[in-house]
Amino acid sequence: MSNKKRFKSLVDGKPYVLITTANDQLLRTATDIVNEKFQQIKAHAPQTSREDVAVLLSLQVIAEQVLRENELEKTKQEVNQLKEELEQVRAELENTQNGLTHLPEKSLNVLKEQKASNARAKQQILASKEEGK
Repeated sequence: MSNKKRFKSLVDGKPYVLITTANDQLLRTATDIVNEKFQQIKAHAPQTSREDVAVLLSLQVIAEQVLRENELEKTKQEVNQLKEELEQVRAELENTQNGLTHLPEKSLNVLKEQKASNARAKQQILASKEEGK
């Protein structure tokens, strides 16, 4: 069983009947936008025929739709990239929490040097406290 219904619409004063499953509020909004754009085109080119206005309006609407679809696709790609990066960060965090972090050799050397430096500083502090007694 189909949920299609008839929707009556007026575009530039001419009645049209749509057979659709879309809700009435959406169709009223669409009709209002079409009428607004129709009037804008006619205002910019008053000598243009109704048929040419309809074609221009169709081209304008399709161009806007293509732009939005392109933006949506770009956004989906960005979301997927962010998801991949998030998974990498989660994996690194999990490895860190499990003590499985594999640091590059250079980082390990820096950490070893810092640890040695800290140990020397600690010895100097302890030695200076001993001398002060």
